[in-house]
Amino acid sequence: MQDPRFGLSVLTEIASRALSPAVNDPGTAIDVIGRGVRIPSLWATPMDAEGETELNCRRVFAPGLQVDDLFDDFFGPIARDGAALVEVGMRLQKALALLGREHEPGCTSAAVRHAALALKRAELALTLEEDKKVLRLLASRVGKSPD
Repeated sequence: MQDPRFGLSVLTEIASRALSPAVNDPGTAIDVIGRGVRIPSLWATPMDAEGETELNCRRVFAPGLQVDDLFDDFFGPIARDGAALVEVGMRLQKALALLGREHEPGCTSAAVRHAALALKRAELALTLEEDKKVLRLLASRVGKSPD
């Protein structure tokens, strides 16, 4: 994985196009959410010391990846574009719950923040109270260990 932010931005573009009125394909957006969860999962998993290679690049500097940036790049646009679709909101909340409880603490705070933002967007876009209740319940589970 060379550039996870680039990969996430490509996936986000695919999901946004799928959620556009011209395409109207929430299934693709839901699939993209599942695939996008793998990137923070892999990034948060420590690498095997045997697989590391010593590189001679003393003059090359790159800023480290920030968890909040990864989440902002991926979850924000999908939550915005899929706010009116309960099935997208449900998958988004479930993905955030998974990332929020199984990875490093930075993932937990980013997941909780994005769950709240996605819920706010959905509350404004959805009309059926039962759909809103489902999303509220799922959002309340983000950042908590499973029962």
